[in-house]
Order: sequence, then C-alpha cells, then structure tokens
Amino acid sequence: MDELAQSAQLIGERLFGRKALNVVRRDPVTIEIDFSDQPTIARRCRSPEAAAVEAEVATVLGSNGAPVPKLLACEGPWLFECAEPGASLAERLTNAVEAEGERWLYLALQALTRIHSAAAATGLAERAFPIGASAGWLDDMVVAPERLGAFLAIPCPPFDRAGARAALDVKGPSFIKWDAEPTTALARPDWSVVWRGFAHCGRRNRIDDVVALLTDERVPDWPTAERRLIERQTKFFDERHYPEGAEAYLRLAGVLRSTVRLSGLIKEMLKQGEWNYLAGHGFQGRPPPAFAHLCRRAARWAEAVPLTQPLAPWWREVGYALLGERA
Repeated sequence: MDELAQSAQLIGERLFGRKALNVVRRDPVTIEIDFSDQPTIARRCRSPEAAAVEAEVATVLGSNGAPVPKLLACEGPWLFECAEPGASLAERLTNAVEAEGERWLYLALQALTRIHSAAAATGLAERAFPIGASAGWLDDMVVAPERLGAFLAIPCPPFDRAGARAALDVKGPSFIKWDAEPTTALARPDWSVVWRGFAHCGRRNRIDDVVALLTDERVPDWPTAERRLIERQTKFFDERHYPEGAEAYLRLAGVLRSTVRLSGLIKEMLKQGEWNYLAGHGFQGRPPPAFAHLCRRAARWAEAVPLTQPLAPWWREVGYALLGERA
C-alpha cells in the first residue's frame, strides 16, 4: 500500500472507530476504503482550506436535496464521502449508443439544475468566488485558436476576437460547478446521476456548466441527441442576461473551450511521448476518439454563431490533419 492510501486508511479508522477491510487507490487523489457497513471514498484536496470549502458546499447542497455524495467527515486535506454504486458518466458514455447516451446526458443536466436550485435557495452563490472574470482568462480563451493553429501549422483565420471576448464576458450571479465534466459525475444503476467534487466551483453563469458537459472530449459526437438536448434543456440554464441569447453564448463558449481542450490533450500526449504529428502530413497513427469528438462538434458549433463562423472551415482543416477526414 502506498503512503497516500495508508494515510487515508489511518485517518478513516480513527474517525469512524473501526478497521478497514480493504483499501484501493482509484486515482492520484482518491482512495476507496471498505469499512464493511460503510464503503467510503477518501479524497485528498489541495489544502485543508480547500477541503473545508468543499465540505461546506457538499453539506449545504446535500441538505437541500441536491444530487451529491453524502459527506461523512472532513479532516485536514481529506474528505470522506459515502461510496455510491455505479460508474463514471464518462465510462457510461464511451460504451453507449446514441439513444442511451442522450438519456444519460439529459439526466446529468437535470442533476445540474437541482444543484443550481439548491445553491440558489441557500444563498451559496453569494459566498462563492467569481470565475472567468479576469482579463487574462478572457484573452486566453479568444487567442486559443490562433495558438493552436500556429502549433499545428494550420493558421487560424481572422475572426472578431474583440466581439467574441465581449460576448463571453458575461459575469453571471449563479453558483456553478464549473468543471461539470463526465469524469466528475457518477452514473448510478438506477439511472440517476450524482455530481462529485466541487474544488473548482464558483460564481458565474449556469450555462457554463452545460458548456463543460456537452463539449467535453469524452462525450461522443451525437448531432441529433445534442440538438434535442440543447433545444429542450437550455431554457433551464438561461438567466436571460446573454446579449445574443443563451444558445449563442453556449455555442461560442463551446467552440473556444473545445480549442482549449484539444490543446490540453496535445500537451498531455507530448508529455507522454504519444504525439506524432508532422506539419503538412497530419497525425501519424491512429488518433484517439477525443480528436473526432472535439473537431466535428466544434466545426458544427462554429457555423451556428456569426462570431465563430470563420472558424468552421478551419476546424474542418484541423480535423482533416488529425483524423485524415474532414470534421
């Protein structure tokens, strides 16, 4: 057993007054501990202060009916939660056909609305820090296509960066999860979804959580399901303060976020020695499915918003370079 898992076990045994039957490390910061009558997840936060904030958020949301794991204890940087049955939403989507995936995404969005409602009922947003409000963050978002294009040797065409920046600069009043990605949601056997981990939560726009979910690289490119979800669910996240409307904001933010996500994927592949790309010749070898998910969706979303329409053919070129086909 490694040192981190052993630390979680010892703290848990002291807090709960019983011996652990089994201890399994699930990822770099998450330990699963079986206390016989209470399967438990121990998660190490970045600091005791961060753990205290997460514990407060989980307690407030959980006590108001939000679909979050039950908090058992908090000590130092450690949070202890009830282990829930099921698999990550990312895993469910990977193995799903489109109809099944659409249902899971619908349930995930509904779970987010319950979290937003619980936060609104308790004034949680007033205690949360604003997110995405700095000039640097906005600048990084709108220059992301240019940077990615330079790296791939596929120059990004001119587009109205100032207009995109202004449209993205909507400082909402709502509590949001912010990292509402499939890896942070649990798909349970009873067809319900629980959202885990609130280390990145804060105050911005509810629809930013929709952006994070629907444009994640682990969500397959399902245009028909996507269209239905956006048409039927956007209204539940619309605070009605978007100059061009909620869907235009969703699409714009989604295109730019997809650029950032693809850049992050490439950086990780470089770090792992898996990046094999030749300018003018494209990606050499079998591309990961995430490339197709991101490129096809971003090309389609870019076409839907005047501000990003110039990026649609560029995304198709990026898709061709990475996939060997037009996105």
